[in-house]
Amino acid sequence: MIKKIILFIFLASSYLSGAQETNVFTIDSENAFGVELDTYWKFHEGDDSSWANTDFDDTTWDTINIGSLDDANFKGIGWFRLHLQFDSSLASFPLAIGLLQASASEIYFNGQKLINFGIVGSDPELEERYYPNLMPVALNIIPGNEYVLAIRYSNHKLGYNRNINYGKGFRVFLFPANEQIVNTFNESVNTDVKSIFPFGFIIALGIAHLFIFLFYRANKSNLFYFLFASLLSFYALAPFFQTSVKDAALFDWFDNLSSELIPVLLISLIMLVYSIFYERILKAFWFLLVFFWL
Repeated sequence: MIKKIILFIFLASSYLSGAQETNVFTIDSENAFGVELDTYWKFHEGDDSSWANTDFDDTTWDTINIGSLDDANFKGIGWFRLHLQFDSSLASFPLAIGLLQASASEIYFNGQKLINFGIVGSDPELEERYYPNLMPVALNIIPGNEYVLAIRYSNHKLGYNRNINYGKGFRVFLFPANEQIVNTFNESVNTDVKSIFPFGFIIALGIAHLFIFLFYRANKSNLFYFLFASLLSFYALAPFFQTSVKDAALFDWFDNLSSELIPVLLISLIMLVYSIFYERILKAFWFLLVFFWL
């Protein structure tokens, strides 16, 4: 009886071990049109270029949810590997992957480096973060074969990816390549138009009021309108930065400055409204503004 139990435990453990080793994300025509690759990822902390190789044995690596990275299980740099199986029904479907991240990564497909988003670094000073925003990266596949997607990833400078709500990790999507290329281009153009036009319109009105003030300085409301319009036009660029700006440092500069300028924007609005109804700005008003700022 004991021998049978031991034999059963051995067979069960062998089966579970084999199941763990063969975790493969299967792609077919039903889920190839915008699926998130969020399971079966293998993870190892550290940095070794051989981990990009297709024949590397990653069965001893941890299986992890790439959205569960935190300070406890991720120390700044590591490798992620995902085994993919493409169904034969995808023979006529060019596919691409896209990432959402707020750090730096290098993408490898079957041992070949496809692209890098930013500069991955083992040291925080060497890392340069990048926002790809689902920029499509085409995959060269032969349906029916198994492939390995490997990602070298670092995240030293940002404790939480607030823009993608995914901890210290990243998100990977698979979609039809041609469709995503068109969508990315259209979104970029539409966002730029919707952002640049309001910016130009608001700043033009502000400059017009500045010229009026220069010729008629008695009316201070034109000056305050210029200040308010200049600050407001800055916020009109927010969609442009969110969609078109890929440099994470530049985006963070805009994000932080936008937060810091909110009190200044409110003060300029208050001064504008006050100057419309009162020709002279009282000392008490300046005192209140200073008190409000502090």
